[in-house]
Amino acid sequence: MEVSCPNCYATYPINLEKLPEKGATPTCKKCGVAFTIVRASGDPVKDRAQRMKGYVLVRESQKEELYREKASSSGKISRKRLSAKTVLESRSFRRGAWAAGIALLVCCAAFFVWKNQVHGRFEKALQKSLVQASNNQFAVTFQKVSFSWFGGLTRDRGCIHGLSVTNLATRDTLTLAEKIYFDLETSKKRFITRPFNIYADGKTAKTVLKGCVLDTREGDSSYVTFRTDEAYSVVNGIELFTVLDMEASFHFNAKEGQENRRFISGDGHFQLRAGEIHVWSEPIIRGADMLLSLKNGVLPKDRPTGEANHANVMELYQTQWGENRAVAALERFSCTFFGSSVKAAGALEFQNPMEQSKASLLVSVKNLKPIMKYIHRVNEKAFDQILVTLVALDEKNAGAYNKTTDSLEFSFSYEDSRIRLNDQDIQSLL
Repeated sequence: MEVSCPNCYATYPINLEKLPEKGATPTCKKCGVAFTIVRASGDPVKDRAQRMKGYVLVRESQKEELYREKASSSGKISRKRLSAKTVLESRSFRRGAWAAGIALLVCCAAFFVWKNQVHGRFEKALQKSLVQASNNQFAVTFQKVSFSWFGGLTRDRGCIHGLSVTNLATRDTLTLAEKIYFDLETSKKRFITRPFNIYADGKTAKTVLKGCVLDTREGDSSYVTFRTDEAYSVVNGIELFTVLDMEASFHFNAKEGQENRRFISGDGHFQLRAGEIHVWSEPIIRGADMLLSLKNGVLPKDRPTGEANHANVMELYQTQWGENRAVAALERFSCTFFGSSVKAAGALEFQNPMEQSKASLLVSVKNLKPIMKYIHRVNEKAFDQILVTLVALDEKNAGAYNKTTDSLEFSFSYEDSRIRLNDQDIQSLL
């Protein structure tokens, strides 16, 4: 650092570190004038007073301060780099890194093997389900199932490719869906698809289901739910039917200790809902809701073998259901049919022999005229037969139609091999 003589401005080098706290008074070698050198305090008022006395104030330059700061910071960084390098090059760190790498590799291999087993079991279960859904005329198959590795430990994501149905007689194959994406929750034993479409495009007929979702769960009980936003069928260019907002669900709760080799016993529910049903582009049914319940029912574990014909299977069912005293009940049925409100409920109790079974059915229709107008427009003979039947029932004191309220109510029962309609023996009504 240099200082200047306040008289002749001659410059002299000075070491600030050796300057006393009270300052120093050297004599200029050029002009012989003595002057006083003091350290700057940093206080603007005090430093100004010192200058007015003729003192020469010196302070450390900003460049030197900045240099010292950089030097100190670089020293810290170098020390940090040195310590990090030391850690990375240490034996304990290398051994820990090797152990962590081997553990990670083993975990990935175990995860890969476990995932393959889960995926394999799912694919076999899917194949078995489609075999159960097939029959002697048609076979439902798929090309392959692929999975995504981003599903996680308790959840899988995958895709079913090439779902198709084959006519076993003609060997014609019809592709129903190219891809069906799904989520598989292994912990909850749940399978749910993302919305997909089904197209069955034949030579003369075409059936389409849009926005389909299949949701199944298994555990103590089995749940199956199928939803579709719209389903329609076209035959020879004519729209045959259209169903909007349809949902069908089935729930079956198997009872323990009542299983045999081929059948399983339990209770179940089947529910069907539909927003609208159109036939030949004409709205026929609105707000359809049906609930069927099954108590002590018997269902097969697997599909009967190909050698078993339809008659033998039905006889086997009747025997099993009769032995279990199964009860199938129509808990509720309601809809609006051409503006007429229709409701029904009933039950069927199975016994052995089949002739000893009991059945009951109650049907009520309010605002009957819209239905009768439609029947008259479609088939006049059927309309006349219905009128003749209603008149005959009224003459036999088994009247079902109330002209005042325009409502129709009748009860049907079967017991002791006798059929009754509105508490009247049907033999006497014929």
